[in-house]
Formats: sequence, structure tokens, C-alpha cells
Amino acid sequence: TYPHLKTNLVIAGRKGWKWENILTSYNKLKDHILFTGYIEEEDLPYLYGRAKVFCYPSHYEGFGLPLLEAMGCSTPVIYGANSAMKEIVGEAGLGVSSLDTNAIMDAMYLLLTDETYWKEMSLNSRIKANQYTWLKCAYHTILCFDNQIES
Repeated sequence: TYPHLKTNLVIAGRKGWKWENILTSYNKLKDHILFTGYIEEEDLPYLYGRAKVFCYPSHYEGFGLPLLEAMGCSTPVIYGANSAMKEIVGEAGLGVSSLDTNAIMDAMYLLLTDETYWKEMSLNSRIKANQYTWLKCAYHTILCFDNQIES
């Protein structure tokens, strides 16, 4: 749709339900779409760190660890604003309806073309991701157990 951007779409992970529709619908762009298949966990930071944008417009998602992983690599994120991800990412990313392809496309276009905004979102992503650590998770888990024991 925007050939002047000279960018590629990388779709990581296993091919899911109805994945064939993506290729048949966008056959003219097949030279700009790469399906990686499964990515080993140790390779994810490399992929996240080199992505200009991480787009994860999930319909139903729990906590959203992939978003935090991308944000931890200073990669701005686009997420489905219809789940817990809105609470996790907040203003550090762009929330869109996961069913609104135009909104997803507009968010991607904004982050790919507005370098100043991209830099702001990149910094915000890193700051927000740093609020979530496994040490904090362990601490709050212990607090929950302590509260249960005291009750």
C-alpha cells in the first residue's frame, strides 16, 4: 500500500488458523512479507531489537509478555486495546481495535514515517518495560502469600 516506505513485514511464529488468506490477499506484496516460522527464545531480542515496530493486535491476550519483551528492546508497540495489554502498555504504545485493519495500518504508518514520534515512543517503551521485572513479580507474589497466611 505504501511502496515508498521500502520496508518489509516480518511475521514471526508458526502459521496459525487461516494463514493462507494473508498470502492470497496480499500476493502482490509477497516479496515484502517474510514468514519466519518458530523463533527460538534466545533469538527474540535480536528480532525485537531490529524491528522498527512490533505489531501485536491480539484479540484475547493475557499479560502480554511479547509486548514487554519488544518494549524492553526499545521497540514501539501496537497492541489490541481490547484486553489486559491496555493496562500493561498504556501510553507507551499505540492501542488499536484488533479488528480494525485500517487503524492497525494507520498506527504502523505513523510509527514508520514520523521519526520524532517514533523516538518518543521508543523511549517510552523502554521506560515502561523497565517497570516490570521478575524481581518485582517475585516480591509481589511473596506479598500475596504473606497476606493469605496472615488472613
